Amino acid sequence: MSSEAQRQQVLRGVADAIAAKGYSATTIADIAKAARASRTTVYAQFPDKDSALIALHQEFGARVVEAVLDAHRAADGAWRDRLAAMVGAYVEALASASDGERASLLEVASIGPAGRASRQDGQDRFAAVVVEISIELAAQFPELRPLSPPLALGAVAAINELALRADDIRAVAPVATDFLERLVSHA
Repeated sequence: MSSEAQRQQVLRGVADAIAAKGYSATTIADIAKAARASRTTVYAQFPDKDSALIALHQEFGARVVEAVLDAHRAADGAWRDRLAAMVGAYVEALASASDGERASLLEVASIGPAGRASRQDGQDRFAAVVVEISIELAAQFPELRPLSPPLALGAVAAINELALRADDIRAVAPVATDFLERLVSHA
């Protein structure tokens, strides 16, 4: 098995273990068991469980951002439809994620400075994508305005919080879309 395949196997184990026990109660042995790998394999990929959680968080965040970008690239037509596609992709990425992947969004900040930095980097990266998309939309639709980085970060934080609190993540899509429509619209 390649090193990348082992890494992905261990990351699935991290997600499964924290979904089952919560991050603080999870041990390297739990991760190894969930990954169906040896502890040696886990340590070959990550020096400790904090590093493994950060990697899970970063990979999951990158997949979510890529899903949003793909939806934006594929969408055309009215700007509202394009925003709805973007939000729909975000919500679907969260809804289809494992419990452990979603838990990484919350748990990563609890592990100290490196975890908080990972969370901040992830939100900043997502906010930068929202800014980029708002600039592109505003260039095509004069009734729109691009979002500033702080406003985009606020939108990302608000939508993340709605999604993390929701019993049905998919139900967040209309509210989040309406929120973004109001932010980018001059009206």
